[in-house]
Amino acid sequence: MNNRQFDLTQILASYFTETPDSCTPYGNGHINDTFLVTYGKKRYILQRMNSHVFPCPEKVMENIIGITEHIKARTQSKGEDASRATLTVLPTLDGDSFCKDSSGEPWRVFEFTEGTNLAGYGGMRTGFLQLRGSIR
Repeated sequence: MNNRQFDLTQILASYFTETPDSCTPYGNGHINDTFLVTYGKKRYILQRMNSHVFPCPEKVMENIIGITEHIKARTQSKGEDASRATLTVLPTLDGDSFCKDSSGEPWRVFEFTEGTNLAGYGGMRTGFLQLRGSIR
């Protein structure tokens, strides 16, 4: 994560109508800037997608949603808890999969799933392999 300052209030207003209880840096990634956002007992991951690494955020999010929906449907068909099987993208208040800040940087929000980490989402790799002909 870099030391850039972001207008997190403006970014969060694209997703939520209320002010969060907290919004703090999360993890130590080198590509994206990540924050843990808390509203009461509900937590979310807010992430700035590095536009130098991901110049087409529309396609990135389209692929993530396609893969996660595939995994959720497969998990539900087995009678398992789909909410713990993969990421859940939180849409903006306008229904988009991400927003852009005043500098044009793309931001996305995922629901925070307690007791998991990205390494626990092995189903994402499987889902990607099953859908690889559909991925852009």
